[in-house]
Amino acid sequence: MNGRRMNGDEGGAKVALYGLLGIGGALVALIGAFEYTAFRPAPVVSCLFVLLGTFLAILGAGWAAGTRYGALVAAVPWVLVTGALSVGPKEGDIVISGDILGVVYLLGGMVVALIAIALSPEPHTSFFTGLPNDPSRPR
Repeated sequence: MNGRRMNGDEGGAKVALYGLLGIGGALVALIGAFEYTAFRPAPVVSCLFVLLGTFLAILGAGWAAGTRYGALVAAVPWVLVTGALSVGPKEGDIVISGDILGVVYLLGGMVVALIAIALSPEPHTSFFTGLPNDPSRPR
């Protein structure tokens, strides 16, 4: 085999890194959900800054892991936490409102997450096998 296999330390470090990236994505979602309307005179400005922070956090996760999987691992908890905070109980207590700014934050966040994933570096090895990708192979 030409591929390089991971030893136990590398595999554990990769799992720890992806775990931290997932926790980071959830924290970015939690902070963003409470801060997307923080600037009262112009809440649109606050929403745009939070979306910029979301983009940079997910893109940074992709660059930290060196693959698009790192960005994906950060984006999935962002979507899950944000979605959970946009649905409230029957009493009406909700974090992300259903007004136009809340919709812009939800949809804009998903768009910037997809853009950040697309701009993250492609992996040079297969995620599943650890073997190098062959760019001459047709897909």
